[in-house]
Amino acid sequence: DEGSNTEISDDDPVDSNLKYIFKYQIEGSDSEFVIAYGTTNVSEAFILPLGTEENDWIINIIVRIEDKYGMYALETMPVEVTVSDDASDESILTVVSDQMNSLTMYVDGYNSQEVTQLALAISSVITYQKDNEGDDDLTTNRTEFRSSIIDSLSNTCDWALENDAVLQAASALSVVTSESTELTSDSEISAVTGLSTLSAKLLDYDSDELMIDFIEEAAENMFVTLGNLWSSSASRSSGSNSDEDDDENTDYSGTSVISQSGSDLLETMGGLLSSKSVIGQPALESSSAGLSYSLRTTTLTEMPVLSDPGQLGEVTLPDASVIAGSSIGVDDSIRSELFSSAYNSFPVGNVSAQYKMSSTVTLTLRNGNTNSALEVSNLAEPILIVIKHIADLDVEDYVIEPDYNSTELSYHEIEFDLDGAGVHIELTPHSDTVNYTIYYRQAFEPTTTAYDFMSSEPLITETSSFDDTLQTFTFFIPSNYTSAGIGYVGIKPGGDGIHVNYTLSLLASSCKYWSPDDELWMTDGCQVGEWSNLTHTLCYCDHLTSFLSDILVPPNTIHFSELEFDLTDNWAVFVTCMIMLAVYILFLIWARHRDKRDVIDWGVCPLSDNTSTDKYMYVVSVFTGMRTGAGTKSKVRFVITGELGETRIRVMEDGKREIMKRGTVNHFLLTTSRVLGQLNYIRVWHNNSGQKDQASWFLDKILIEDLQSNKKYYFMNGRWLAVELDDGRIERLIPVAGTEEICKFGNLFHTKARKDLTDGHLWFSVLMRPTRSNFTRMQRVSCCMSLLAITMITSAMFYQQDEGESFKVSLGPLVFSSRQIIISVESAILAFPLNFFIMELFRRSREKKSKTEPTLTQGPDHERTDFNIGDDDFSELLNLSPSSPRKQSRVGKHTRLKTVEKNKKKSRCNLKELPHFCVYIAWVLALLVISTSLAFVIMYSMEWGSDKSNEWLVGMLFSTSQSIFLIQPIKVIIMALFVSLVLKKPEEDVASGTKDGAALEKDEEYLHDPNKRSSQYSTTQEGPLRDKKLEQARTLRLKEVKMEDILKELLYYVLYILLICVVGFGNRDMNSYYITSNVENTYLSTQFYVRIETGYAGYWEWLEDVALPGLFPTEDYRGEDLSSDYQNFMSDLTSYKYATPVLRQFRINTDSCVPESDFKELIDQCHASYSYLGSDDGYYTDSWASLNLTDDEILEITPWVYQSALNSLALPMTGQRATYYGGGYIAELGTNYTEASLVVSELKEKNWLDQRTRAVVLDEMTFNPNVNLFTSMKIMVEFMATGAATSYVSVQTLKLFRANYGSAMFLTVSEVLLAAIICYFTIREIMKIVKTKKKYFKEGWNSMELLLQSMGIISIVFYGLRQTACTILQDKLENNVTVSFDTALLWDELFVIMLALMIYVGTLKFLKMLRFNRRIAMVESTLRYATPQILAFLTMFMIIFLGFVIASVSIFGHTLGVYSDVMSSVEECLSMLLGRFSYDDLVSVSRILGPAFFFTYVVTCYMVL
Repeated sequence: DEGSNTEISDDDPVDSNLKYIFKYQIEGSDSEFVIAYGTTNVSEAFILPLGTEENDWIINIIVRIEDKYGMYALETMPVEVTVSDDASDESILTVVSDQMNSLTMYVDGYNSQEVTQLALAISSVITYQKDNEGDDDLTTNRTEFRSSIIDSLSNTCDWALENDAVLQAASALSVVTSESTELTSDSEISAVTGLSTLSAKLLDYDSDELMIDFIEEAAENMFVTLGNLWSSSASRSSGSNSDEDDDENTDYSGTSVISQSGSDLLETMGGLLSSKSVIGQPALESSSAGLSYSLRTTTLTEMPVLSDPGQLGEVTLPDASVIAGSSIGVDDSIRSELFSSAYNSFPVGNVSAQYKMSSTVTLTLRNGNTNSALEVSNLAEPILIVIKHIADLDVEDYVIEPDYNSTELSYHEIEFDLDGAGVHIELTPHSDTVNYTIYYRQAFEPTTTAYDFMSSEPLITETSSFDDTLQTFTFFIPSNYTSAGIGYVGIKPGGDGIHVNYTLSLLASSCKYWSPDDELWMTDGCQVGEWSNLTHTLCYCDHLTSFLSDILVPPNTIHFSELEFDLTDNWAVFVTCMIMLAVYILFLIWARHRDKRDVIDWGVCPLSDNTSTDKYMYVVSVFTGMRTGAGTKSKVRFVITGELGETRIRVMEDGKREIMKRGTVNHFLLTTSRVLGQLNYIRVWHNNSGQKDQASWFLDKILIEDLQSNKKYYFMNGRWLAVELDDGRIERLIPVAGTEEICKFGNLFHTKARKDLTDGHLWFSVLMRPTRSNFTRMQRVSCCMSLLAITMITSAMFYQQDEGESFKVSLGPLVFSSRQIIISVESAILAFPLNFFIMELFRRSREKKSKTEPTLTQGPDHERTDFNIGDDDFSELLNLSPSSPRKQSRVGKHTRLKTVEKNKKKSRCNLKELPHFCVYIAWVLALLVISTSLAFVIMYSMEWGSDKSNEWLVGMLFSTSQSIFLIQPIKVIIMALFVSLVLKKPEEDVASGTKDGAALEKDEEYLHDPNKRSSQYSTTQEGPLRDKKLEQARTLRLKEVKMEDILKELLYYVLYILLICVVGFGNRDMNSYYITSNVENTYLSTQFYVRIETGYAGYWEWLEDVALPGLFPTEDYRGEDLSSDYQNFMSDLTSYKYATPVLRQFRINTDSCVPESDFKELIDQCHASYSYLGSDDGYYTDSWASLNLTDDEILEITPWVYQSALNSLALPMTGQRATYYGGGYIAELGTNYTEASLVVSELKEKNWLDQRTRAVVLDEMTFNPNVNLFTSMKIMVEFMATGAATSYVSVQTLKLFRANYGSAMFLTVSEVLLAAIICYFTIREIMKIVKTKKKYFKEGWNSMELLLQSMGIISIVFYGLRQTACTILQDKLENNVTVSFDTALLWDELFVIMLALMIYVGTLKFLKMLRFNRRIAMVESTLRYATPQILAFLTMFMIIFLGFVIASVSIFGHTLGVYSDVMSSVEECLSMLLGRFSYDDLVSVSRILGPAFFFTYVVTCYMVL
């Protein structure tokens, strides 16, 4: 590249006074940065900055060689600067620390170039480390490094004595400050100080010696740095301002320094740049880092509209005479400096956080001769400033159901923080016949006689953005009518508008200028223009300074006091809330009853065979599993063996309550006559005395606690004690579990999951409340209700806003959208904190303390009774009753106990517990949340109206189901996995039957009478069942189980088949047959259709005389012309043409086949049958003249241009002779009979059908509103290679919209139930396969069951694909987009076919259900016995039958169509066996072979076989 043309003296040597400047440029970027300069062609060694990974680490080294005349040459060298593969955060940190020390040395040595070079390199390294680290732990180090680098560069600015040094320092600062998030207030001040120093250096130079290119490059680097600093400072200021309470205390000193220094820098650099500008020269412009400028020199008369290249702002000055004055004339030279920033470059001060900030626009006018700034203020005509909004505005539309019963106006409230805000109101009535008048009044609600502003003429009237049939009116309230505080907008409809809803949106904007004296944003002398919008604010001001705009999108506040509770139509939400309250009260009653019962069930039961002489005590806690049928009513016995002895046979029984129920933990007090020592194992069994499934027992584990030594022993079982399950044993010998066994994954996961499911899962714990929990069922029910209520109100708050664009899926009359799913997730998240707080108050509140200490009394005389059992007080034994705050039922004698403490330390107060009064706080909060939430939900529903309320209820279904079945179960599983895999530590078993220092509470009573204890134990003990009795019991139980399984399976399959039939028949409308019949009668049952088989001429004749009159009727049956309302209907006047009818042609290539060599001289071409590889997809003009164009060059789609399947949205279609893939040559017939006739005539005239045509399809889609069915009609005519033609008709119907009446709801519920049952049976079969493995497939019925469930899963997939396709169709139909129904029809057909197969296979399964019937069993056994003979017969029959089939094809195939191919011949021969045949046709072919074939076939198949 060369510089300007300058004359060079011949006496000067070429290589004298050369200057070398080295710059670098990141690959892919336009910015260049100076790294070295000098007068020698060899530079000192320096460290290069890193490249970027996305550009393969390449940086371009640019060398500029410049002579004293300004001529220069450029050389570019690409260099790869990368990071080593083994570099880590620690190694990078070490390297950077070492280099920082070097940087300090260079600063101390005043080596400015070395400082700049090293600063650029270090900055690139820490930027790379920030972009690639996994966390942000090193942010502090990077911030400190960056601050030190900026301080070093700021120091070098004082040493910049050359132009190149200024440029080098400015470019380095722009790079180092690019990471604005890592800049501190001190580093910002240091950087701006350096910029000020550099600008001052430039002022000291002779401006005549400064070249414009140098000034522009230096200014651009300085402005980039300034933009980075403003971005960092603005984000810090806005962060401080986000807390409105701290606005007055926020320190803006740092921001003020940057603002003032930045303003001075703009003034300095603007002056230098504009000094190089002359009248008539193009403006000097640049835009980078959110800062744009435009500088020009002109006169006031010729001053254009001023705008910056970043399009952040625009200024239009009034007439020149308005600005001209004593200091300047209209024709004098004037310099304009327009700066626009994407950031608020001034302290935010009084800018409210709720306002959306705009760009900042600053315009300065200077005298072109003196360069002094002109004072522009108090102008007679305003200056127009257009300011772009930086923040994205999301103006929310509110659908309003106004109430005009009490007033003529509907009111909306707006809150302003500042004076002078203009308000735009967009009003869309849901009717095209309503006009409105708006009223505004500050602080008070306006009336038709008292208001501050009124307008009945909208500023803009345009088509609504969400409904092109409606009009949107835009009104504007000028800013001089508004002030800080509350304002009210009143809307009055005209005509019948009181019955019309409307959609409303509000936008308030204000114009502000920066006052340097007050250091505040002011609004004096500025007005908001009425043509302001969402993207720009128009300000009219009478002075010049820095401007910005505040934009507020105010929320729409409804006066709930004016809502009318009309339940005539809008009753769904109200009734739902009332039902919820009723169910809540019923559950509270039930929960209170269960809480009382829990206290009884959870108590410690002394074993009935304990004796008074026994001294040593153990608490035995028995954990019954959670599996179905895990509980038992059989009598359980056990023997415990220790190192020092074993117990006798002991029995677990309780005459007061039911024990060993599913999922329960039962505690028993065992006393022994001596110490057992270290326990080794326990032998446990039952007598199998329970009835049916109540005899079996799933024992999870047993926990035994030695009360004397406080040792606990775990005995892990996890198996059945049942004759029909597991190994069929009802006795287990369980060894004591060691630490390794207790900490196994399975045990830890099961224990943690069980605990969290019964206690942590809020909903499930209501039914499965764990033992020893202060969190009662009543409290849990209330928390469930409060959670549901909070979710409802948060969902309603989100749902009040319009949904906008969202993906919707229809499931019968229910419509689910992506917006509903998002709202349900948001509601669940927002509802959690408050409800969690209420739950924790309930859970952690301490039990109520007794004011008086109870004493042991008995009977009405309250006499003290002591029960001595050796050295220990028996009262301590009974002290093991649970300390629940719920009062027990009085059972047996009323015995109260004073706790006896013997050498026990007092238990420490649990630091996690809260005072008891917190329970009352929790109850108040729960009831307040429930009542207020439901009340507001009802009011929201009254505001929405019926349709929106019903849709909201569907969204609530998602929120509730997510909470119950998704969020909390996932939480349980994650926590269980964490404990099992990470912690690997068993939790303290909260279900233990003991409690340190436990005492009987004042509201508790003993369930068992301590007086009824035997002094000796029974000598008759029942051991385990013997093998003979056990086998008898097993045989009997297996028979019972088998019969129960058969009955259950029969019941399930009856329901299964009924649901399949309901869903199958429900998805096939009976009207489909009549629609198909109507199509056939209209288009096929004519003499013209028969003549189609004669070839092209017959097809054109049928098309003109039958198809077109049927598609485009012009007369009714009376011969009178049809009105325009019926022009879009078919000839039956009931089927509406949804899409334009088209003709689709499939062709073959010219080289699809080659004539035989013997005939090439006679025939030069031939045309084969249709195939995908031989199909034609070329482009032609009229009459199939070749057109050599590519896809991109095709400008117009004609019947002679091939359209791919992707463009035509058509699926492949199968005819009688071939399968024709989507696409083809498509001719649209138009919208009326005249257009269609012209199209057909032109195609016929230009030979659209010729020898290469293999199929033509007449394709039409109609909708019959009478029966709610879409119909796809495809009439295909195939032109075979033989010259003959054959036809094929496909008529498919689809119910795209499902009505909202009862039968549709029933069908939807049936579909959901069927899907659930299919999933259940599939999971059951998978579990069977896992359990039985290969044995599963040896049973024939299992294979049929697996086939049935596989088809069920496939049908669910097809159903989902069909619903998705239908949803897409509905959305496009609503947007008036023409689409193909082929995809939806395909999935619908496959779904129904799969249902039909399921019905067939499921019906066959009934034979399995009836296999115990004697006759069915006889048939089954007979078939099994005769299978070899049957197979042999079938083999012989198939050989003879296929022989006759092949013979029939050979003899009659050339004449009779029913024998033209093998499959047709098979069908005809089978029909002949059934007695349906045409003997005359056979004779007509051959009078000898025909009868011979017939009689031979009949005799052989009927008589011999």
